[in-house]
Amino acid sequence: MSLTVAQNETTLAVTFADGTASAFHHIWLRDNCRCSACLHPTMGERILDTAAIPLDIAPAAVAGDAMGLSITWSDGHETRFDADWLHARRYDDGPRARPEPVLWDSSAGSPGRFDHDSIMTDPDAMRGFLGHWRDHGCAVVGNTPAVPGEVERFANRIAYVREVNFGRVHDVLDDPSSYNVASTAGALKLHTDLTSYSWPPSAQLLHCIVHDATGADSILVDGWQVAARLKAEDPSAYETLSHVAVTFRHYDDNNHVSARAPMLLHDGEGRLTLLRMSPQTLLPLDIPPDEVEPFYRAYQKFARMLQEPANQLKFRLRAGDMMCVHNHRVLHGRTAYDPSSGARHLQDAYMEFDDILGRLKILEDRARTARDVA
Repeated sequence: MSLTVAQNETTLAVTFADGTASAFHHIWLRDNCRCSACLHPTMGERILDTAAIPLDIAPAAVAGDAMGLSITWSDGHETRFDADWLHARRYDDGPRARPEPVLWDSSAGSPGRFDHDSIMTDPDAMRGFLGHWRDHGCAVVGNTPAVPGEVERFANRIAYVREVNFGRVHDVLDDPSSYNVASTAGALKLHTDLTSYSWPPSAQLLHCIVHDATGADSILVDGWQVAARLKAEDPSAYETLSHVAVTFRHYDDNNHVSARAPMLLHDGEGRLTLLRMSPQTLLPLDIPPDEVEPFYRAYQKFARMLQEPANQLKFRLRAGDMMCVHNHRVLHGRTAYDPSSGARHLQDAYMEFDDILGRLKILEDRARTARDVA
């Protein structure tokens, strides 16, 4: 992609072969020099010290041609940009587009289903599964070997298990003496897991090994979809849940983990990135008096919206099913069951979505390269 260039006071105005015109600041161009003195040739990591670049850095000479952009700086340093590389990193119309989550409610019918053996052996199948998990926040992997330990083997095929206070793999069985309400037969309220961590694990895999009991239907809710509705319908309630910090705690004989944070966390661009919801681990409020009633009002409204059947997917996990959820987005729960009616045994493990997205990026790049070669 050839280009032409014109120098302005603080920017270079670049026009690409496709007619796209973009401005690049001098300091941005100097900071992103791709030469081996500025960028490690094998690691691809920065060597250049950004803090050492003069804020008023300017080119002494510039030239655009069929291959890209060449700059000679006032200190004699030379920088070369490939036209395609520069075109892909235009920023004057805002950051590059990112995949948007596909928000859903009960009309989705059921979570997307994928085949275990295909994911384990076929990179394209894994790419499809991970892309769906990224976009929808949940998926079910069917035909998983119904044996203990398979959840860890599957997770390790994708990326890495995150060890937590439960260990690397946690057994979910009926045990009324347990410290965890998930290990009882009663109904399990909608929640996200491990809210007591400052950074809760962002991915959970829940593997059904045995499910002969009556009841225990799984429930999933897209928390980001419901939060978007709350923001549109009641901005004040949304704002309250976004700034009032509350405390979640998990403890047993050997562990005590607690975190204080708002229920809704956003990134620097204002996008919702982390939802905490765990009625069973929320401690008594310890907040300024004037925030108590607004918090309860906001909390109750959000909780009622989450409980609306129109927002829920309800289905039965069967032996060999593995439910995968984005734990910062999708809430899960289940109906009560009768432990005397049959055995029920699940195992879960946690991962980080950063690692999952990294695996997906590698698979997408390889698929793109294969298409280009073909």
